[in-house]
Amino acid sequence: MKFSKYYLLTVVLAALASAGCSTTADGKSGEPKVKISEIPSIQLGAVVAQGRTLGEKLLQAYQTNDYKLAESLNIGDDKNKFSQARFDRLVKVFNQFGGIKQYSYMGDMNMKPTRRLFWKVSFNGSEKVPAAADKDMLFEVRIAVLNGNCRIVGFGLLPY
Repeated sequence: MKFSKYYLLTVVLAALASAGCSTTADGKSGEPKVKISEIPSIQLGAVVAQGRTLGEKLLQAYQTNDYKLAESLNIGDDKNKFSQARFDRLVKVFNQFGGIKQYSYMGDMNMKPTRRLFWKVSFNGSEKVPAAADKDMLFEVRIAVLNGNCRIVGFGLLPY
């Protein structure tokens, strides 16, 4: 029985050792690695200000259904492009509530290595959901420093 445990452990370790990142012929990794770094306290004010600007522009893009504006923002890393389909999915949600009426910045939280920024979003209401005009929801934007640049690494409505 001991033999089979050690044999199984050896096989698992060998499989884990052979799995992972591939390298090219020159020994370098085939894909650039994304490095999320902690926001230095000296840069925190600038990063939060930049995050607020990015979040405001993102909400403006959703309010006016302007994918080009959203696409121009620093969303995700360079290998994961922000797509029209992803944009349209959230537009559908906003449209169910009659579209964004207004939004206002609420504040931020430190959730190392990211910073979470929050907006209160008010809706126009719709025929399907007329009560949405009386509801507010939180919209969150997560900001991180990726490879030295401030970027949006996640966003969305928070469930109520």
